[in-house]
Amino acid sequence: MIVSALLFALQSASVAQDSTYTSPALSSLVASAARANHAVPQTLSGYRAHIESEIALLVNNPSGPDGVSGTTAATTEAAAQIEQFQLDVSWKRSGLFDQRMIGYRARQLGPMFSALTIVPRPWTAPTLYGDRMSLMFGGGPSFGTPDSLRRQMPSVHPFAADRERFYRFSGGDTVAKIRSGTRIVPVVRVDVEPREGKHDAILFAGQVFVNAANGEIVRMRGRIKLMAPPSESRLTKLVRFIGRVDEIAYIDFENSERDGQYWLPRRQRIEYQVNTALTESRATIRIQSVWNDVALETTPVGSTDVDTLGAPKYTFSIASSDSTSKWDAWSKDLGAQSSDVSARDFDDVAPPALRPDGSAQWRWQARGFTDLVRYNRVEGVFVGMAGLLDFRDAAPGLAIRAFGGWAFNERTAKGGIELTRVAQPWITSVRAERQLASTNDLTVTTGASGGNIVASLFGAEDNDWVDRRIVSAGVSREFGVKHSSALRLEVARGTDHGFSDILTHGLIGGDFRANRPVVNGSYVRSRAQFDLGRNIVTSSLASGIGASLSYERGDGELAWQRSQIESLLQRTFGRFVLGARTDAAYVAGNHLPTQQLLEVGGAEGLPGYDYKEFAGDQAVVIRTTAAYLMPLLQSPIRISRLVLPAIAPQLQVGFFGGQATARDATRAQLAALGWKTTEGFKGSVDVRLRFFSGAFSVGAARAFDRKDRWKALFALGGSL
Repeated sequence: MIVSALLFALQSASVAQDSTYTSPALSSLVASAARANHAVPQTLSGYRAHIESEIALLVNNPSGPDGVSGTTAATTEAAAQIEQFQLDVSWKRSGLFDQRMIGYRARQLGPMFSALTIVPRPWTAPTLYGDRMSLMFGGGPSFGTPDSLRRQMPSVHPFAADRERFYRFSGGDTVAKIRSGTRIVPVVRVDVEPREGKHDAILFAGQVFVNAANGEIVRMRGRIKLMAPPSESRLTKLVRFIGRVDEIAYIDFENSERDGQYWLPRRQRIEYQVNTALTESRATIRIQSVWNDVALETTPVGSTDVDTLGAPKYTFSIASSDSTSKWDAWSKDLGAQSSDVSARDFDDVAPPALRPDGSAQWRWQARGFTDLVRYNRVEGVFVGMAGLLDFRDAAPGLAIRAFGGWAFNERTAKGGIELTRVAQPWITSVRAERQLASTNDLTVTTGASGGNIVASLFGAEDNDWVDRRIVSAGVSREFGVKHSSALRLEVARGTDHGFSDILTHGLIGGDFRANRPVVNGSYVRSRAQFDLGRNIVTSSLASGIGASLSYERGDGELAWQRSQIESLLQRTFGRFVLGARTDAAYVAGNHLPTQQLLEVGGAEGLPGYDYKEFAGDQAVVIRTTAAYLMPLLQSPIRISRLVLPAIAPQLQVGFFGGQATARDATRAQLAALGWKTTEGFKGSVDVRLRFFSGAFSVGAARAFDRKDRWKALFALGGSL
């Protein structure tokens, strides 16, 4: 008994000094997992499958209604490009992974290169067996570049035979029980952290979930660390220094049990995020892949086949355009995978500086780029600066943002301060700000963004502005695992002012239209807003259903009541893409501030009519489009190292209808302003051909209610 106690004490002392494992049980568990995953099971010789992948280029913005910020929650995402690939793959235990693209479709807001230009192939890992992982970050085959000419930096598996040279391990607790067939499988989480030092390797930092019964990997989730970064040009280093750019790669790989004994890929997500200390927005390349129709190739026990995993050999090819044009058996709608997740999902496994825990830190960082620089006809050039104090462990979830700058045309300072506390699913905020607020109604994109800086340079600006000082307090309750829905309540004290002097010409050229008049005055504003599927509403490329309902009341010198609904439905049925968006609002009051009147026409939902041609206190705009994707030219176009999206011609017909009406008191107010209602329902039709996944379109539009010629259209990008 005494001898046993002494042996246990000696063992405990050695474990305490062990810098690799935090307990003997964990050491034993990792050793078991290493044995189970070191080699492919002897009877598995390969598999064939269909992989459906979606690659999206997105921007994640930490803001909610009316510019209210958040950290790990209250974020919205907008996609600039979404591409979907159907791959016919074959994997052999010899290491050969053959991928052939047999289907392709895409949507994009404007002219862009295909993601194949910047994403190396392959972007999937055929298995998680072996001492080294197959990850796109270590290099891979690319069009026209033999494997022998590409530098292959090894990705060291956390359960490799030489793991102790690269990793430390902790955890080892049972965290879940999952069902696999008729069995219940206990799942244990192992936390993995790379050792510091110079390693010419790619390492993993995060969580590995293993089957406690046999050590097989169920899931890997974390970030990828490039321990020996490649050399960079001086220009790249300068841009990185000025923009304080930080690039982080994350993975979330899930396996499932096949044939009751082999744990092979089921779903994989790779996320490449580009963060800049200038703003809280994150540019993201998101790759999500799902394995379908998996057919195993097995070998009887006792076969003389090689029973270890060979060196990886990857091939990637694209079927002919005729073949890719015929594929229509997609299992998921375009954009559905991207809109169901968020860039903030990985915050708990992010680098220490980006995690919600840790010591308090100050960052010179703005909510968005327009807090730093913008240009419009009211402010002219605006230059500002901003900072964020994140209390983290000192006061979990609490952050203070301060921002301010100088508007040169107005010759005045603007800015504000905001305090937020995130205690998921609740977000509380207090804010004081002098803001440039947009008065546009029923538009696809709204908010105080500062306008389109490029268009403003040439005197084109489809926004009207109010100078708003506001102090507000609000609380949000988010719903769903991915925070896709939220309810926000807010009360604010504000004043609105017009502008005495605005620019008449763009900085480069073009004439600005006059800013719509503003009624000066103060008010107390109460507001309630419910968002359902907000990433669908904010990202016009995604498929799905989204809606936003709000009620707002102003009391004081300026008084009004306003109810509004926005809804969006976009679905793909075979080669048909159907979209419908409805925006409706009602404003009540005896003498409404002009900035609260509803305006439609032109970019406000009625193509074929002039910009804000109609106004009223009740308005509805309905936008519907139906597009047919022609079964030709459906393959990406390779030009040397560049890859363009497929030409993918599609015929689109859009029907747009709207109405702006007014009560008698409001009609008199409109007459004094020289504005008019629609006097009935107005409608227009828009017929166009779209190319390159919607990046370019040509066509014509005309109004229904009058004898009017067709107006030629040429557009870059576009949405409902």
